[in-house]
This record gives sequence, C-alpha cells and structure tokens, in this order.
Amino acid sequence: MKRLLYFSLQITLALLWYWHIQAQSFEYNANCSQAYRSTINLKFDEARRLLQQENEQNPDNLLPLLLYNYIDALTAFISEQQSDLDIYDKNAAQRLKTIREKGNPQSPYYLYCQAEIEFQSTIARIKSEAYWEAFWQLKRSYNLYSDNIEKFPAFLLNYKSFGCMEALIGTLPDNYQWGLKIVGMSGSVKKGMQKMTDFLQYSKVNGYPFYEEAQVVYAFFLIYVDKKPQEALRMVQHDIAHGNSPLIDGTCADIAYRVGRTDYAIQLIENTPKGKGYFPYFVNDYLLGSFKLYRNDNDASLPLLNFINGFKGKHYIKSACQYLAYHYWLQNKPEQAHTAYEWCKQKGALLLDADKKAQEEAESGKLPHRQLLAARLNFDGGYYKKSLDHINAIDLDKLSVFYERIEYFYRLARINHALGNQTEAQQLYEIVIQKDPHPTEYYTPKSCLYLGEMYEHNKNYEKARFYYRQVFNYDNYAYKNSLEQQAKAGLDRLK
Repeated sequence: MKRLLYFSLQITLALLWYWHIQAQSFEYNANCSQAYRSTINLKFDEARRLLQQENEQNPDNLLPLLLYNYIDALTAFISEQQSDLDIYDKNAAQRLKTIREKGNPQSPYYLYCQAEIEFQSTIARIKSEAYWEAFWQLKRSYNLYSDNIEKFPAFLLNYKSFGCMEALIGTLPDNYQWGLKIVGMSGSVKKGMQKMTDFLQYSKVNGYPFYEEAQVVYAFFLIYVDKKPQEALRMVQHDIAHGNSPLIDGTCADIAYRVGRTDYAIQLIENTPKGKGYFPYFVNDYLLGSFKLYRNDNDASLPLLNFINGFKGKHYIKSACQYLAYHYWLQNKPEQAHTAYEWCKQKGALLLDADKKAQEEAESGKLPHRQLLAARLNFDGGYYKKSLDHINAIDLDKLSVFYERIEYFYRLARINHALGNQTEAQQLYEIVIQKDPHPTEYYTPKSCLYLGEMYEHNKNYEKARFYYRQVFNYDNYAYKNSLEQQAKAGLDRLK
C-alpha cells in the first residue's frame, strides 16, 4: 500500500512538473509594464532590455512574447520596409507557436495574446498591400477574440481591440458586408465604440494594461467614426499624457487638427521627444509641415523636406511633394513649385488617395488658383475667417474653369458650415450637387456627406440617410474609399 501511494505521488509530481513546463503563465508585472510604455514611446532598445530582464528573472512568463510582437509590428508599420515585415512574419509565427504549445489554456491571456498578435499582423501588413493575407489574419483574430469573450466574458481586455475591429468593420460599405457575413464576421459602429468605452472605463479604475493605446485609438475613432469631435478634443487635452511618445503626440496632434485646433497640434509635435533612443517617426514631419502650411508659416518647407528626404517608406511622399509645391506657390516661387511637382512624379507610390491625387495634379503641371488654394489651406487649418477673406477676394465671374467655380461654392459652403451658418451652408452644398451631378472631383460626394452629417445632427434622420446614400452614387473621384467609409459609418449610426 505504501509503495502504491509512493508510486502515485511520484506520478502526480511528474504530472505537475509536466504541466508547469507545458502550461506557462502570462504575468503583466512591473518589467512588462515598463517595457510596454517604452514600446509605445518608440524607445524600442529600452523595451527589449526590459523584456530580456524579465525573461531572465521569470522565464515561465509568456507575456513578453506579445510585447516583443508590439515592437516588431510597430517597426514594420512605421518603417514600411519589406525587410522589417519579413522579420516580423518570422517572429510572429514562432511566438504564436510557443504560446499555443506552452501557454495555459485556462488563462484569459492564452487566446487574447494569440488574437492580439494576429490583429497586429493585420495592421503590419496593410501598408504592404497584402490585403488577402491581412484579411485572413483579421478573420483569425476575430474568431480568437470571439472565443475568448465567450469563455471569459468578464475579461474586458478583450474589448480593447475587438471593439476597434467591430467599429471598423461596421464602416465598410454594404458591398463588402455580405462577404464578411459569409466568413462569420460582422461589425457595428455603436457596438464597437461601446466595447471600447467599457474597456476604458474599467481600465481607468482597475489599472488594466494597454490603457494608453486604447485612449488614443478611441479618441481618433470619436473623430473619424462617431463624429464627436469635441469629446475627442477633451480627451486629447485632459486625459491623454503628452510629451513622452512621438507616436501618441503625433496622433493627438492629428486629432487636434481635425477639430480645427492647428496651433495646438503644432505645439504638440514641436514638443514631442525625438533623437537618440527613439525609433525614427517621420510621419510627424509630414504632419508638422502640413499644419504649418495651413497656417501659412514661412518655414513650412523644412519639415516637409525632412520627410521627403528622410522617410524610406511609400506613403504620403507624393502628398508631401504636393504640399511643398503649394508652399512655394503661395510664396510666389513658381519655379520651385514646379520642381516639387517633378519630385512628386518621381518619388513615392500610388497607394493612398492623397498620393494619387497629388500625382494627377503634378502630371497636369497646372498649379491651383492661388486664392482658392489659400482659402482651402486656411480652412483645413481651422482658420475660417482668413479662409473667408480669400474667398471674398475672388471675382466669381473671372473663374472660367468649371471646377474652379464648383470649388468656389464648395469652399464657401464649408466655411459657412464651420462658422455655424447652417442655412447658407446647406444651400451652397445643394448648389454644388446640382451644378456637378457627374463629378470627377470630390466636391459633390463630400457635399452629400456633410449634408448627411448636418441632418443627422439636427435629428432629421430621413434626410440624413438620403444624403449618406447619395455618396455611393458617384464613381471615379479622389478619396472615394474614405468618403464611402464615412457615409457607411453614418448610416450605421442611424440604424
């Protein structure tokens, strides 16, 4: 009997040892927390040092695998280099394998870490135009999150990225929705935003990890998806910490600009840390140059040139060259403006609507009407009265080009809209729609979008739906994908 008990004890101890090896833990401790903050701050070398320290002190902790993945995913996404994406793919596959083989399936982090890595893979791959692979990674992430929510409904960390995913899927046009439903994915702006809200509220009180990134993503979604700009600005000004992360500061600056607070946006980027110890984030140079152009600063060319000459990726290069041409044109330097147009034709790639539009304009060789351009740029920066001054200085009868006349009415509509003159704005948007029923420019569909937003704000939901649907009636114009996504988000809000 004693021998049997001894034998049983040996087996039990062996099984416990085997389970310990096979089912390692997921522990978000001080090392992981500091490494995460270093990663979000783009101090990747410091983050790796902290994670290596955690591996030495706590080798059974699998959570560092997710944090290492953050570093590689951000590197590939920011740099836009195929070599970085190749490294990411190799490392991500090995991390998923390790988690599946050694992780404890009874931990809510087991499926969460897998889902998050697949979601990060989707984001890292988007810029490489590998949409098919990105779609299936998104599908795997969606399924993993769904399973984890069903298994651990009280684990609200699931909602951080799954809410984001749901909201984004909810904005996709109807001609994509049927395909998503076939593969078992569905989305809703309202449901997605609510999940993100639930996570933020719980995290603020209970100190959940990954709170900082969720704050910034949620604030951006308030602008782009939920059309609550003042709430987004409040978060940027009062809730989100600044001055530590070029990534967070740049995103907050973009949000502030979209609410018409360009001076504040410039301040955020000029005060963000950079240099030794930080991964290069040239997007901030593009943003700063753009914002200074909107304000008509004399030194707007400097950050734009930094971006054009320093960034080795593909996106926004042509757009930056176009903005540089605008800067020189407003300073009455046509030769330098045309040189910037030549750069636009030679550099960058035709992946984004902004870059496609810039290429088309550069190939035409025709610089925009100077007063209309100045009105547009001042308006984009939130300098509405300056923009109106430029419009009022234009003699409409002397605008002989068709789309210059359409743009005149569109710009006047936008200014009145921003200044709160709703009746005048609605009438001017209608003029644009009537005068250009078969557009090749974005003025008509965007007028429909803004009318939809105005009627939605005034709770005239029938007219709001009408104008949101009108956006889908036009083809072959710049920013089509973006405008249709925003119109779909509007229709989803009205369900």
